[in-house]
Amino acid sequence: NTVTSEKLTVRIGKEQADIDFTATNLFGNPLIISSRITSDRFALDPLVNLTAAPAVAVHEIKAHEPSQPSLKTEPGPLNLPLRLTGDVQVGQLLYRELTVDNFNLNYTLDNNILTVGRMTGNLLGGHFVETVRVNLGTRGFSYTDQFTLTGIRADQLLSAFSPHNSGTVFGTLNLNADLKGTGTTTESIRKNLVGQGDFLLRDVKLTGGGVTQSLADYLNLEELRVMRFSQGNGRFSIADGRVNLNSQFSGSDVRMTPEGYITLDGSLDIALN
Repeated sequence: NTVTSEKLTVRIGKEQADIDFTATNLFGNPLIISSRITSDRFALDPLVNLTAAPAVAVHEIKAHEPSQPSLKTEPGPLNLPLRLTGDVQVGQLLYRELTVDNFNLNYTLDNNILTVGRMTGNLLGGHFVETVRVNLGTRGFSYTDQFTLTGIRADQLLSAFSPHNSGTVFGTLNLNADLKGTGTTTESIRKNLVGQGDFLLRDVKLTGGGVTQSLADYLNLEELRVMRFSQGNGRFSIADGRVNLNSQFSGSDVRMTPEGYITLDGSLDIALN
């Protein structure tokens, strides 16, 4: 009725991790598993690519496309006969050309509630802390997410997650966010995601973006093509598919107070005083 493992080595391509685990109540309900996963170095991208849905050829999509488009079906609800506890420790975790040092994560799964009690790591000159709770027993998996970024280099973070905006924002970022929502599709996230937070940017440089270039051209001021600020800070809220922003940036040459909103699909309406 019990299985125990020590130093079970798991390999996925070139990636390798050691797993210690104990599983009890093998013939009962729920199955109870505790685990510990460790690795000196692990790249997440091959694992993400391995678990991603296979691509479908364009002609196959057209061949099976219904006459009226239908909404994607959300997953769940799930009823998992499992009770899991565990932690993950990785010396160097690689993802999207980012390197996370001293990655630590602990989690539980009980009564279809997945809780990441604490996820931490050192990233881009700073560190992050995150807590996540996901209810797998609801359709679309309702969730809450709280995270803090401290001392992160904004330009490299932007390069990893928004490459087309690379090289436009420089500085050191502190960010606090508290989010919740339901749904896994893009449409559901835009509709249901709500939250709030605040940010602080130090030693800010804005350059190369559409706003700075257009402003410099409109006012015929070359000095505005690169704008520098000692710091920028503000608060934001998320609701109805858009991020509402209230902020201020101060520097020796330029001061501004951007207010307005940015939709989750990228359009914006901001007053720039």
